[in-house]
Amino acid sequence: MKFAVGSASNLAEGMDAMLKNFKIKSSYKIALPLAFAINIMSFVFTIFYTQNRLQRLDETAVAISEVAAPSIIFLAQARTTVSTLRSEMTAFVLHPQAKSIEVDIKKQINELKQESESYLALELLRDELGLWTKVQQEVNNVIKIAEIVLAAVEAGNLINAKNILKEELIPEIDKAGEAITNTIEHDAKVSAILALEIETIRKETGALSIILGLFSVLISVIVAFILLRILNGNQKLVENYNRLLTEKVNELDLFAGRIAHDIKNPLSSIGMAAQLIEESNKDNSIRPYFDIVRRSLTRATTLSDDLLAYAKAAGVTNRTDSADVRFLLHDLESSYILSTKQAGIELLIVNGQPVFVATSAGVLTSVLENLLRNAIKFIVESPVKKIHVRNKIRGEMLRFEIEDTGPGIPFEIRARIFEPFVRGENSHIEGTGLGLATAKRLVEAHGGRIGVKSSESSGSIFWFELPIKSKRRNSEAHRDVNG
Repeated sequence: MKFAVGSASNLAEGMDAMLKNFKIKSSYKIALPLAFAINIMSFVFTIFYTQNRLQRLDETAVAISEVAAPSIIFLAQARTTVSTLRSEMTAFVLHPQAKSIEVDIKKQINELKQESESYLALELLRDELGLWTKVQQEVNNVIKIAEIVLAAVEAGNLINAKNILKEELIPEIDKAGEAITNTIEHDAKVSAILALEIETIRKETGALSIILGLFSVLISVIVAFILLRILNGNQKLVENYNRLLTEKVNELDLFAGRIAHDIKNPLSSIGMAAQLIEESNKDNSIRPYFDIVRRSLTRATTLSDDLLAYAKAAGVTNRTDSADVRFLLHDLESSYILSTKQAGIELLIVNGQPVFVATSAGVLTSVLENLLRNAIKFIVESPVKKIHVRNKIRGEMLRFEIEDTGPGIPFEIRARIFEPFVRGENSHIEGTGLGLATAKRLVEAHGGRIGVKSSESSGSIFWFELPIKSKRRNSEAHRDVNG
C-alpha cells in the first residue's frame, strides 16, 4: 500500500507540474507565432520599402545625370553657337569676299544642328514638352533662314541678303536664344527639385529604417522573452519528470528486489517438497511430470535471481573498491575453460593489463560473466565457435572487449539491447532478458560505459569501460596469477 500511495502522490505532483507548464505554453501559444509573424512582416516590409526607395533614388539620379545635365550642356552649347552665328552672318553680309567667314558660318550651322539634335534626342523632363517644341521650332527656323542668307550672298544679291538678315534672321536668332535660355532655366530648376527629392528620400528612408530596426529589435526581445519563459518551463518540467522517473525506478527496484527475495523461499520449499515426493514415489509413469515441475522451478528461480541482481545493480557504490583485473580474468578462464571446450567453443582470454579498476571484484566478475554467458548462449548454433576476451588501456579507463562469432544482433533491437527484457529473434534460447541490462547498470553505477558493435551474421563485440584505480608492477601481477 505504501508503494501505491507514494506512486499516486508523486504522480499527482508530476501532473501539477505538467499542467502548470501547459498553462505557460497555452498563454504563449498565440503570442509567439504572432510575434514571429510581425517580425517577419516587418522584415519583409523593410526590404520592399527599401527596394522601392532605392529604385526612386536610382530613377531620380538617372534623370539628373542622364537627362537634365546633358540637356543643360547641349542647350548651353546651342545658345553659344546661335550667338556666334549672329556675329558671323552679320560680318559675312558686310564682307562677302571673306571666304573664311563663310566656312565658319557653315561650321556653326552644322554644330547647331548636332547640338539641337542631341538635346531633342534626350528624354523629356517634367513640364518640358512646350519648351522642347519651341526650341526645336526656333532652331530649325534659324538654320533655314541662315542657309537662305548664304544662298543670296553666293548669288551676289547682297541687298536681299541684308534685308533677310535684318528683318528675319536676327529676330529669329533672338527668339531661338530666348527659347534656349528659358529651357536651360527650366531644366536647372527641375534638377534642383530632383536633387531635393533625393535628399528627402534619403532622410525618409534612413528615419524609417531606424524605426523599423528598433521595432524589429523590440519584437526580437519579446520573442526571446517568450522563448526563455517556455524553455524555463520546459526545464522545470524535465527536472520534475527526471526526479519522478528516478523515484519511480527506485521504487520499482525495491519492489522487484522484494518480490524476488520473497519468491525464493516458496520456490525452495516447492523444490524440496517435489524432490521428497519424487523420491518416495516409485511410480515411474509420473516421473515426467516431476521433470516438468523441476524445469519450471529452475526457470522461476533463475528469473527471481536475475530480478534480484538487476534491482541490486543500481545500489550505492563504494569509492574505495578496487578489483585486480589479471587475477579475475585468470579466475574467469579457469571457471569456463572446461565447459566451453566441451561445447566445442574456442575460448581465448588475454590477461592484458596489470591494473586495478575502480569497482569491487564481485561487480567486475558479474559484468564479465553476464557478457561471457551471453556470448556462450548464442554462439552454440554458429558453425564457427570462438570467443575472445581482451582488455586495453584508453586514457584513464580500461576497456574490456568480448568478441564472439555468433549470429550478431538484429538492427531493429541493437539500440535497445541493454534495456530490460529485450531479446532477439533467438527467443527459444533460455534467458530472462535481464543479463545485459544488469551489466549496463553495474558499469554505469561505477562511472563506466558499455556498448556493442555488431552486424548480422558476423558476430558481435560487447565492450565496457571502467575507471582505472591503479597500476600494478608486473612482478606482483605474475606472482598473484601463478600462485
